[in-house]
Amino acid sequence: MSLPGLKYTYGFGLRFAANRVERINFRFDYGFRKGGGDYYFTVAEAF
Repeated sequence: MSLPGLKYTYGFGLRFAANRVERINFRFDYGFRKGGGDYYFTVAEAF
């Protein structure tokens, strides 16, 4: 791994807890990168 080859992004995200007991969450993220951007929609939680 080298620092000159490091690629980075930035973005924002929204979270909505549909059911806190069952830990059902909706996540929407948008990431900006050189040359465009990507969005992600997830139902669940990363942690």
